[in-house]
Amino acid sequence: MAVSTTVFAVSEAEAQSCFPDFRPSLGSPVTEQSTNPFTGEQRGVVRWDPGLHTEPGSLSKTHGRPPVPAIVPPETDYQSWLESSAAPLTKTFPHIAWKNIELIELEHAIRGESGRPDCFFGCPEDEGVIMQMPRAATRELAMADAATLGEIAERWRQNSFLLSGNDEFPGILKVLHRLAKHAAEGNGFLCSHMIG
Repeated sequence: MAVSTTVFAVSEAEAQSCFPDFRPSLGSPVTEQSTNPFTGEQRGVVRWDPGLHTEPGSLSKTHGRPPVPAIVPPETDYQSWLESSAAPLTKTFPHIAWKNIELIELEHAIRGESGRPDCFFGCPEDEGVIMQMPRAATRELAMADAATLGEIAERWRQNSFLLSGNDEFPGILKVLHRLAKHAAEGNGFLCSHMIG
């Protein structure tokens, strides 16, 4: 299944003001018992999220923020359609609208593992999901030189599920590198809004 993704860079101050459900992660994870709905087996689920304090705000509201052009202008009708379909709020930050960009996969390519999330914020369930790459991985991507970007792109290509068969990893990563620089400048986050 193709997933429409808008990757955007947001400072911590912007995240706090534009996403009413912004919340820092727990200092240490909580393990909760859960029942697998298909097998009935009990299992422990690790959770870093302290839980919602307010309802997530809609991504159709821009909070008076003007839209900004995509960090790379669309070159095809399809890219223009992806850009026009992106949630209005995500288009008020430095961004790019693509398909099938999974930040967890990218984080694994950068760091070899998933780190503790720094924070959580989202959107209503019927508007998709927002994922945030930890600041440490975002900074590593922002500071990477050309050789390191090539190594990250190759690891990402080898292990990506959603982007399998795509030879554009180096070009995609160069754009995400630019967005990571925006995020790092504002002590912020590289995020993805996924819907599909």
